[in-house]
Amino acid sequence: RTLSRSKKGTHRRRKAVRNVRLTYLKVARQRRDFLFKIARRYAENYQHIYVEDLNVQGMVRNHTLAKSIYD
Repeated sequence: RTLSRSKKGTHRRRKAVRNVRLTYLKVARQRRDFLFKIARRYAENYQHIYVEDLNVQGMVRNHTLAKSIYD
């Protein structure tokens, strides 16, 4: 909200852009960390792991699940 209300080219806008970038970076790192932890749990607990080739483009047409599928 702060970013969208600020004038372009101002110092406060640059600060707002930086805050938004850091927030999104933190969320991306949290998601990646979660996936690594899940993968490690599977690797430790199961002897065989199978990989499925999914049609991601077809699956993301469902707009309610698209973000989760892309993750």
